[in-house]
Amino acid sequence: MQEEEEEEEGRKEGRKEGREVDETDLYSEEEEEEEEEEEEENVAQKEDQEERIATLEKRYLNAQRESTSLHDLNEKLEEELKNKEAQYKVLE
Repeated sequence: MQEEEEEEEGRKEGRKEGREVDETDLYSEEEEEEEEEEEEENVAQKEDQEERIATLEKRYLNAQRESTSLHDLNEKLEEELKNKEAQYKVLE
């Protein structure tokens, strides 16, 4: 019912502008609106994906830094352990 009213209103507006509006004009307008909405949705999805990628990249870099830090700490502790073992053997 609402679509019929919109079509009739569109025809009236077309007549006011000095042209006759037929259903193909309305269909084209509807098609164009749908395409614009799809394009807006696609842009929003792309932006969302880019934000997610940026978040994942940050997480990856943080995990990489933490891994490097823990590796360095592990090497330091292993070296300390070797030194203490050597000191202990000297004391025996």
